[in-house]
Amino acid sequence: MEENQDILIIEDSQATANLISNYLKILNYKEIHTYEDGKAGIKKFLELSSSDRLPLVFLDYYLPETDIISLFDQFLEIEPETKIIINTVAGKEDDGIKYLIQHGAYHYLQKPFSFENLKEMMNTFEKEQSTDLAKRWLELNFQH
Repeated sequence: MEENQDILIIEDSQATANLISNYLKILNYKEIHTYEDGKAGIKKFLELSSSDRLPLVFLDYYLPETDIISLFDQFLEIEPETKIIINTVAGKEDDGIKYLIQHGAYHYLQKPFSFENLKEMMNTFEKEQSTDLAKRWLELNFQH
């Protein structure tokens, strides 16, 4: 597991935020940052990304007083490589979810979710990260 990977959870439900955080701790993630609103979340995201610590973002689809699409776009404008997981009770057929998936959401996690759902998704994320690192290493070391 990627113990040093920063995780940013933006979720207005403290119970859901705690559940995600606790599941991630079981998976040995230690750098978990939790915020209840988009404004505070973006501020932390800017801080982390400016210090070359790009977090994996868990973003609640139904944040009060927040335009989720605008917030989503802000993350990607700051750092296009951001992996954003949308937490939602809505399904894939929801127009907003479709938009976010078409415009770069890494994944969506439908509530209620289980530890196994989160674990499987994080395993996929880690495999992709490892593959990306290996490709970059090869490119750097074997350029002509």
